[in-house]
Amino acid sequence: MLVNTGTSTIAAVALGVAATGSVASVFAAFGVWAVVSGAVQLVVALRRRAQLGNQWPLLLANGLSVIGGIAYLIAAAVGNWTLSMITLYTASGGIYFVIQAGLLARRRRRLANAAPS
Repeated sequence: MLVNTGTSTIAAVALGVAATGSVASVFAAFGVWAVVSGAVQLVVALRRRAQLGNQWPLLLANGLSVIGGIAYLIAAAVGNWTLSMITLYTASGGIYFVIQAGLLARRRRRLANAAPS
């Protein structure tokens, strides 16, 4: 959690600085953040599989975050960026996290119902 908070704070500052420059610099800053945060959260999801099970939405979302971040870095380097890239990234990530929340809530209900009274 602290790593994620620190990464996001640094990313927010970097995006603020990048916003004073070009669109390419914003895409590059966003790409670095997506790769780093996706990789960190991917490791966390892998570790939590044994404890919580059913982590496929997070594994997928964070794997796509790493891939998306690389795509942003490439787009920034070649000057071929579009806002639809960010829209697709945020929409798919949101969907995966909602699915994961539902799976965890279902598991919690099952465990609560199975617990002896």
